Amino acid sequence: DLRTGINCIELLAPEDRARGRENYARRVRNEAFEPEEYTACRRDGTLFPALIHSAPITRQGRPVGMRGVIVDVTERRQTERMLREHAEFLQLLIDTIPNPIFVKNADGRYILCNEAFAELLGRPKAEILGLNVFDVVPRERAEVYHRADLDLMQHGGKQYYEAQVQHGDGTLRDMVFSKAAVKRPDGTP
Repeated sequence: DLRTGINCIELLAPEDRARGRENYARRVRNEAFEPEEYTACRRDGTLFPALIHSAPITRQGRPVGMRGVIVDVTERRQTERMLREHAEFLQLLIDTIPNPIFVKNADGRYILCNEAFAELLGRPKAEILGLNVFDVVPRERAEVYHRADLDLMQHGGKQYYEAQVQHGDGTLRDMVFSKAAVKRPDGTP
């Protein structure tokens, strides 16, 4: 097979062949693009997800063929699916907890929260993520929370304090905050 050459388009599942031909033509014209993912077909007819890296073969400046590498990404896709399912399960678990929970990054921006926290602020979760405390609560309260966060980030450990929180409906509620600084394996916050 290799001596006579392989038609790479025939290695693709029928539903990917038109896209494969279009990308082949782009590569022959030396248009830059990233490796493409396709559904490829094994000799026995089974299908698998494949990442294809390719480059034209030229002679005297003219394309005469294509060389490439086909990478079976089945395990990678399975791992990605498992990680996605794991993340979805953890978010479901966090959302099930009736107490407000949030996580901020080192810049003080919310990167995770549960439904109880969103309800407390009276905003959808998607609207909270990426914001900082000054974006979601009145400035005088934000200053208190921000100072506590800075102290926690600087000294590490755990922190417990009481403070009033303005609920999404405008009422003030006394709350107990329990916070902890989490560091990555490399020691960065």
